[in-house]
Formats: sequence, C-alpha cells, structure tokens
Amino acid sequence: MAFSGTNDLNSASTLAYDSTAHTITISNAFAADAAAPQTYTFTLNGITNPPTSETTASFSISTRNTANIVYDTITTGLTITATPNYITAVEVYPCYDDLYSITNKVCNYRLRVQMSAYSIQTGSIIVIDVPSEAILNAVAAPNYSKTSGVDDSQAKFTASGQ
Repeated sequence: MAFSGTNDLNSASTLAYDSTAHTITISNAFAADAAAPQTYTFTLNGITNPPTSETTASFSISTRNTANIVYDTITTGLTITATPNYITAVEVYPCYDDLYSITNKVCNYRLRVQMSAYSIQTGSIIVIDVPSEAILNAVAAPNYSKTSGVDDSQAKFTASGQ
C-alpha cells in the first residue's frame, strides 16, 4: 500500500497497516501545529474495492496526540458502495440454429450478454430468469455451450420448477 499526502502533512510520515485489525496508522503525520479549521488530503494507493455493490460498514477516522490519546473521531457515515458490473447489452436469439422460430417449437435459444468493463470474479454466478411463456423442456434438459468467456468444464446447469 502506498501513501501520499498534500497540504502540511509531514513528508517524513510513515504508514503502517495492521491486516488483522484492518487499521491504517499514519505516524508523524503533521509537520507543524495547525489551527482549526484545516483540511488535509491524502491518498492510499492499492486498495481493492469490495466484491459486491452492497454498502460497506463505516470507515472510522481519528486524530491522536503523540501519547495516542484521541483528539477527534468519526465512526459513522463513511461508507462506500462499489459500482456493480452492469450488463450493457443483451441479445436473445430464439431458434438461432433453425430457419424458423414458430410457436410451440422446441428449439435452442442463444443469449448474448455483454458486461461492462469491470472484471468478474472467479466462481461468479449467472442467473437467467426464463419468462413463463418460454417453457423449459423437461424431457431434453437444457444444456450450455460457451462462445467466449465461460469455462465449459466449470459450467453447470440446473433446471428446476418444471
């Protein structure tokens, strides 16, 4: 993790990270006394966003004197919400491998889903809710094949509620 600061933050400050407590401590942070109100800006590089788009618990930030006594603290309202990986385009091709897509015909559908530029984690799940008008054939269980980006050896399909 890298650290950089602006304003009057001490260039000789040091950063320590306690991975058990998830605490970042910037020691010797201030180069000189500062009269309030004062704004300090610093950057922590190399932090990975949460794996979901749910709002996190709050950050906690405090200032302390050299004896580690708390001057000021805030423990609520400092949350982040990562941007979800949006699906930017979807195409559905009924009976894509046949010349005709007529009513009540059992055929193969191809779905093409384009994700935004964000990466998808290993082991992620794809959920497809099929409209009730399109009936999954219980005799010939649906299967899958990849066109790109999905490892066939890891893919599983489970049909239920038929």
